[in-house]
Amino acid sequence: MPSFYIGSLLIFVSVYYVIRSSPGTDPPFPLDGFGWDKHLVLPVLALMARPTVQLAQVTAGLLSEELRKQYVIAAAVWATPGAPYVIPTLCEMSSLQ
Repeated sequence: MPSFYIGSLLIFVSVYYVIRSSPGTDPPFPLDGFGWDKHLVLPVLALMARPTVQLAQVTAGLLSEELRKQYVIAAAVWATPGAPYVIPTLCEMSSLQ
């Protein structure tokens, strides 16, 4: 989804929030401003959404491949005491490939 759709959606949410709340309520995302902080919040949120989702998709794909490996299945069958440590090990193994 392109960033301008996400930005438009955030603006819509901000305007809807201001309309539905009591008078004098500030929007959740500043829609105007000048300086180093206020006017950058909305563009940064819109631009960081796509890479975050892509990173989550890649991570989910790598972990789903790793969960099908034999050592994970064997650990689940035997219910080893180290089972809580399987997930960190999976993260390490998937990052090595």
